Amino acid sequence: MRRSFDGRLLGQSWETPFIEMPEGRVTPGSIDELVRRFHDDYEARNGNRFPQIPVEGVTYRVHITVPAGKVEYTPVEGPVIPRHAEPGSTFPLRYLTPEPQVAGEYEREKLPPGAVVTGPAVIREALSTTFVPPGQRATVGRVGEIVIERTESA
Repeated sequence: MRRSFDGRLLGQSWETPFIEMPEGRVTPGSIDELVRRFHDDYEARNGNRFPQIPVEGVTYRVHITVPAGKVEYTPVEGPVIPRHAEPGSTFPLRYLTPEPQVAGEYEREKLPPGAVVTGPAVIREALSTTFVPPGQRATVGRVGEIVIERTESA
């Protein structure tokens, strides 16, 4: 298990990220060590040390790694034939280019291996969203992976 935090000097608008936290329980002594580590990192990165200014903790992280077996994905049998996928809907995509563009919206579970999605597009699923930029295309692979590549005209 590793713990880290992002901190900043009181009144600062930006953080110094990924400062390692001491092991063990959080105690007044470990907080003093945490503040010392912040000042050490801050000085190493910025060349200044301001021990008189209080430190604010902004984000705290716990990283735990557990052993696990390798996930095996079952590839689709037979040839995977690339074919253009039709969007379930479209919507205006603004702010990427001077003029709005029409983007296709796709549901990931409805895209079989071989499906090709041309950008601009959004592929939605329960846990994530994949954006396919203009001038690129996404192809669903043999085990369901999405590979995004530039088109030759991009």
